[in-house]
Amino acid sequence: MIANFHGDEGSNMARSWSKERIINAIWLLVSLCFCYAAILSYYQEQEVKKYLAGSFWDVQRGTGLLIVLGVAILFTLLLYLVLEFTSSTYLRDNKRNILLFLFYFIGLVTDIGLIVAVVLGTVDLHSMWEKFIMFKYSVDPFMFITFWSSLPEKWRVFYSRHHSASMIIVGVWFSLHSDFTTTMLKAAVIWLTADLLGNIASMHRIIYSSRLAKKKVLDILIVIFIFQRIQRVSSLIYVGLFEEWPWKVLSALIFSSALVMDTFDACVQFIGILNRWKRLKDSSEESEVVDTNQGLDEKWETNPQTMHIDKKKKQKSKQPPFPFVTTGGTIDKSISRLTFFFGAYHSDNALDFHDDEDEEDGDDNQSGYEV
Repeated sequence: MIANFHGDEGSNMARSWSKERIINAIWLLVSLCFCYAAILSYYQEQEVKKYLAGSFWDVQRGTGLLIVLGVAILFTLLLYLVLEFTSSTYLRDNKRNILLFLFYFIGLVTDIGLIVAVVLGTVDLHSMWEKFIMFKYSVDPFMFITFWSSLPEKWRVFYSRHHSASMIIVGVWFSLHSDFTTTMLKAAVIWLTADLLGNIASMHRIIYSSRLAKKKVLDILIVIFIFQRIQRVSSLIYVGLFEEWPWKVLSALIFSSALVMDTFDACVQFIGILNRWKRLKDSSEESEVVDTNQGLDEKWETNPQTMHIDKKKKQKSKQPPFPFVTTGGTIDKSISRLTFFFGAYHSDNALDFHDDEDEEDGDDNQSGYEV
């Protein structure tokens, strides 16, 4: 059963609509409007070209995109009515986890939709991919703005800024009014669906948060990190192998955007795993209790094999999760400065999450394996 969490709603309007909330809401709405305007402008130019070439004027793509926006708004409105005016104690007490679960579930549906578009064929991929992406990037901002007070503090800051940057990047792609190549779109789908495993794991974490040991959580984080990097690097290799040369400006822009975004995501995920390992190591050291009733010599004489195994386990537990990392101090300080703008405050990043005791002022965050 989903754990019981309470939101941090303010008792007055000043607390509910803080300066931080207003700033992030402006960023989200401006970037969302820019992205929609760029896509619709691209559609219009494509239809004008068809009309001038003697083809039938077809506005279905633009209409479909506006329908996506309408569905996103109606979905958020319905969710607000259900969660804010419900008489169910269960829904009120679990509002935060319900919102987080929906966030990752929508991400999972988006990943599956992109995969289906690729399977259906080139024509469907070209006409459907942006609608799946824009549905997620429309629902999420409205959820952030509407339920800001109910979401984990640093989690909402990270994702609001991350989504704003992503929407601006997508808007710039369409602003070039250049045709998307099939190879580049397939590579983009490979890159985007790298979040599929993380979305599934995050949903699992939210539902079964109390049943997972911290060490197991860390192991899962590392596995997700490795598989995500493999898939995203594979998408870049796919472009290099199959994209025709010389590349279009749009193709080069998509490739460079994916490279920069994945480098950023990998850095903050890497730091998150290191910080989680540090917290796990510190907590294990604090929990060690010296048995005053039996000396070390006596323990060794009684069971030397057990003492040797315990020593090896302690040494192994103090090793970093990645064998090629000896210390994360310098890396952590350097990259945290670069990621501060995106809300990646040390351990809040695109893969990590906080346990109850790690949050100040009771701002617990069982937000899953991904932020």
